[in-house]
Amino acid sequence: MSVGTRIALKAYASLRDVQAFAWNQNLNIVEATREDETPTRFGWETCDETTSLDYLEDPTLGVSYITIRGERIAHLSEAVRTGLATWTFQDSMRLISTGSDSDAIIQGIYVGALSATRRDVPVVSEAFRSAIRHPDREVRRAVLVGIGYATVSTELREIAEEIRNSDQDEGIRVDAGYLLEGLEMAAAAPAADHGRAG
Repeated sequence: MSVGTRIALKAYASLRDVQAFAWNQNLNIVEATREDETPTRFGWETCDETTSLDYLEDPTLGVSYITIRGERIAHLSEAVRTGLATWTFQDSMRLISTGSDSDAIIQGIYVGALSATRRDVPVVSEAFRSAIRHPDREVRRAVLVGIGYATVSTELREIAEEIRNSDQDEGIRVDAGYLLEGLEMAAAAPAADHGRAG
């Protein structure tokens, strides 16, 4: 199966909504976490088993999202965007550039990192570069988290290096160093599939 695409859900799109969507699309459930398990994760696949849809409530980002993999990505992605309350990549860039407060900008960073494709990397890089100059350290930390989720690219790695070398907060610089070490290990892993198709 291909690497796939991710679609971030708005806060009011509940698991129940996703379950109803999967039922209406005649998807077969193949994975479900128990009620006491975290993070919450559910998985479905098409009847012909060529395409999968996974739902995850990500505790790190505070964002729930759907990942679609397989032969019918475009068809199922369009159905998700039509049938559920979703963020678009453009929404995320607007939040980063015009967000009224740090929380809105952080939301934009996370949604942008989740939804960006390889084609979007230049736009994401520009937005993240702007965000690392924000006075709120949590916005700058969110950029590091976002880089960890986004498709791997030289431009985003350079932003992490810039944070490691010059951020005013020592804790943020240390976090950037850890991120870069993790990216190096991922790049060195044999047969790793770095980044998402798109």
